[in-house]
Amino acid sequence: MIRKSLTFILVLLMLSPILTMSHETAFTNTQATPQISAATVAETDLARVTIKSNLFPNNGLEEWTNPHTPLDLQTSRTTEKDTWWEHAVVYEGSTSFGLEARAMDEYHNSEVYLTNQSQVYWNNPTNLTLDFQWYLDSIGNPVNQDYFRIQISLDTRTLYYYMGCENTVSTNTTSSRYFNLGGSTQTWNHFQRNLTSDYFDAFGLLPVQYRTMYWYLRSYTPTYTRAYIDYIYMLNGTTTKISDSVSGGDFEGGGAWTTGSGTGAGDIAQCADSHGGSSSMNMTALTFDDNAWAYASYQPKKLLSVDNQGNLSFWWNLENYTNPTTLTYARVVVSVKNATFESNIYYYLFVGGSGMLPLIIMGNDMKFATNSFNVTDTWNFFDRNIWEDFNSGYSTENLLIEKIEFQVRNLADDGRLSLLVDDIVFTQSILNDMNYEHQNAIGEPIQ
Repeated sequence: MIRKSLTFILVLLMLSPILTMSHETAFTNTQATPQISAATVAETDLARVTIKSNLFPNNGLEEWTNPHTPLDLQTSRTTEKDTWWEHAVVYEGSTSFGLEARAMDEYHNSEVYLTNQSQVYWNNPTNLTLDFQWYLDSIGNPVNQDYFRIQISLDTRTLYYYMGCENTVSTNTTSSRYFNLGGSTQTWNHFQRNLTSDYFDAFGLLPVQYRTMYWYLRSYTPTYTRAYIDYIYMLNGTTTKISDSVSGGDFEGGGAWTTGSGTGAGDIAQCADSHGGSSSMNMTALTFDDNAWAYASYQPKKLLSVDNQGNLSFWWNLENYTNPTTLTYARVVVSVKNATFESNIYYYLFVGGSGMLPLIIMGNDMKFATNSFNVTDTWNFFDRNIWEDFNSGYSTENLLIEKIEFQVRNLADDGRLSLLVDDIVFTQSILNDMNYEHQNAIGEPIQ
């Protein structure tokens, strides 16, 4: 009983301040503690934030996956290859067919082919024989690298014949069989095979359908791989499929064959001649009678606005050129788009021939000459505000930078163009506001 009384007294003592507090005192304390004022919108001056970090990767061109592939950049280039009607190296008559390819480096091979213009499947290839003459003029590394071969597809299986070279790494399977035929260089050799017999020996059954035939010539080395073909005969039993008078087997009439288009040599290489650091990017286009080009690009995917402009700068050196024409040029292409249309902004560093910018630019594209336009044999500085350049011809609230691409192109015969690029910098003028200055009123959904 005593314990219960003591507990009751303690509870009363704890509650007494609350029970005796006046309504006025409680209201006054509540107002004084939080110090809550009317809601206001904070105004942020985005112009005060001046973040200018470089958004272009590998800007010093110091990092390379291999000597011909800069890290983090997308590259494309032509490879040197050609085909032609040959009139000096012939087996019979006045014409044979020539093929050649040359790689600028081991990482970017070059390949060319020859096949029938009309690819028609036909059934029952019985006692199918193929004869032709071939001449391997030169080859870089003929063992498991550069090659000259013919591949023939019957049904869903393929026979591969290597001429004057060897393939010792590919494995025979249930759908492919490899033959190394040997042969000498710089002399005519005779290809003579019973395809039906080879097919049966390889797969244990007879073919049902003839499909395609391709000659391929491929190079992985800087040495030309060059070959000639002449006097093709294909007989299916007693039926002539290809001969000197059927389907242009002697190449005298032309027109019965097709091949890929020839191109010159394009190269992108790490170069010790640099503006800063230890290396730059050398972009070269070399031609004889076909066009050549080399491209290197990056896709920043950055949104620009009047408060968030973008600036592109780099150093460049037009190192070497020969036989320039108006079809020989070096330029930077900035691909952009807004809510209405897409556009390419062309910044020309060099144009051969008359030394003038192209007269025609398609669609919504724009063109500019750099401050050091056509200046050679020295390092020049490129520095442009992409936002201002675009708005000099158009008006827009936002501009998306999709791609920045360096281009060297040569469409002139027997020409060469080499461009060095270094220290690439792409910055945005302020913190990217992600378009929030164009949003609706407070309380409205964000667009």
